[in-house]
Amino acid sequence: MTDTSFTYPTGPTFKADSIGKIFDVLWSGMSEKILTQTLLRESDKKWSIEDINAYLASVLVMGMTPEPSVEDYFHQDSQGIFGSKWMQETFTVHKWHEMNAHIHWDTDVCCDLLRSNCQQAWDLRQVLIVDEMIRTFTGRWKWIQHVKGKPHDTGVKLYGVTDDSFYLWDFWVYKGSESERTHTPTGIVVDFVKNAIQQQYKPHIVVADSFYGSLQLAEELHKMKIGCLLSCRSDRPSAIFTNTLHPLVSKKGDLASIHNSKFYAMTMYDKAKVNLISNILNLNKTVSNLQRTKWLPLGICWYRKWLGGLDHFDRWLHLYLTQHRNIKWTQALLSTLLKITVNNTHIIAIYSDMDISYKDTVLKVIQHLKGSHTLRKDDKRPVYQLRKSEGNHFPEEMDTTKRCTHCLSKDIRSNTTYSCLVCKVPLHPKCFAPYHME
Repeated sequence: MTDTSFTYPTGPTFKADSIGKIFDVLWSGMSEKILTQTLLRESDKKWSIEDINAYLASVLVMGMTPEPSVEDYFHQDSQGIFGSKWMQETFTVHKWHEMNAHIHWDTDVCCDLLRSNCQQAWDLRQVLIVDEMIRTFTGRWKWIQHVKGKPHDTGVKLYGVTDDSFYLWDFWVYKGSESERTHTPTGIVVDFVKNAIQQQYKPHIVVADSFYGSLQLAEELHKMKIGCLLSCRSDRPSAIFTNTLHPLVSKKGDLASIHNSKFYAMTMYDKAKVNLISNILNLNKTVSNLQRTKWLPLGICWYRKWLGGLDHFDRWLHLYLTQHRNIKWTQALLSTLLKITVNNTHIIAIYSDMDISYKDTVLKVIQHLKGSHTLRKDDKRPVYQLRKSEGNHFPEEMDTTKRCTHCLSKDIRSNTTYSCLVCKVPLHPKCFAPYHME
């Protein structure tokens, strides 16, 4: 099954000793592209690369600590339930909304760049898994997709290929007739395989589910001297499955197969009738688990083991993913590209012998993106920091009347003409001490 006559390089193409270094390789040039496009369309903005990176870090923070609304990250309530110290130290709510609304980027250019970075950083392993994933999005976009059965079933669809390490090596965004690549089931797989073997030919084995699998695809891959293990619908072709194999299986556990000089085809009655076709495996052969308590056909065994590559990546993609509704599909896609980079960073870290959890990888990426940068001025620190700071906290009379901050935290609406000289918040004289002692 595996060609052992040659040693093929697999895994990371570079050595790295830190998460930040890996992330920089994969995200190289992305922030610069976003900044350039933003300044072209928003000439009045004076943002820098550090500003863009701080915004990207905030997107990851929102996924790590979800709040009901964006404003809640900047709000300190009396019970201490809401509020993110990180967000309040880095942004004001106005500054965050300004960046979120006015960041612009070319989706095609950035997708091409990230795809190129990911491919250069990783040598593919032998098994390639082709599948699709959905990035949750419920806004308005003409190419929004709904895939029945997916845990996240409505949103932006991406086709991708991983190997059995779950590293996303190639991907593209589905845009219907405007898609950058062919979107026929057979064409999708063949296109991914051609891209994979352009860099370095290896005896790859392609695994795909019944959306893509067919005898036509198996023949195309066989001509390219590529192995395959494909699940097929019963009508791909019906001459093999519907008319020949299906009548031979009538109850759970039944198995029927046929073969010629090129392919094995098999149908097994599991929870439903499962159809497989392969040019490398004797699908009729059975193997057992270590305890020899359960026997399975070889094709079913390897198909179950290999198929979940992109599904596993998709679970990581939606783990710690911000759940706030995006108005524009490009906002949803930008956070997706960022999470793809984080996922691949984590996989490279694992194969670089770094003992690190996925959560810690995300935290280190946040720390790396933010650095010591902040979009706040020193005189605009969060109120809760000013309240505890040393200084001349003293009541001063205002020219206007405003609601007392301390009373409002107790759900009491009461106006005052006094405020704190340092905190700049309206307070009754009687509320001055309790407010600063909390």
